[in-house]
Amino acid sequence: MAVKPRILVVAGTRPETIKMAPVIRLVKEDPELDLVFVHSGQHHDYELCKQLIKELELPSSDANLRAQAGTHAEKRHACYWI
Repeated sequence: MAVKPRILVVAGTRPETIKMAPVIRLVKEDPELDLVFVHSGQHHDYELCKQLIKELELPSSDANLRAQAGTHAEKRHACYWI
């Protein structure tokens, strides 16, 4: 049994999610590919991003990095280690 190629898509802000929506849909619909959708959580309002994902009819994210919490310095530090 062949292993399907796994495609990782990471988005975190509204513009990124909108731009990546067609790619996410294409990968999700291809039976030859395995999609892993990660939300970085960097947008100031994660609930708004979840609503956008729903409106764009995208799958729920497989993970959320929750990079938005804390000060700018903490965000930069957190993203550096991810």
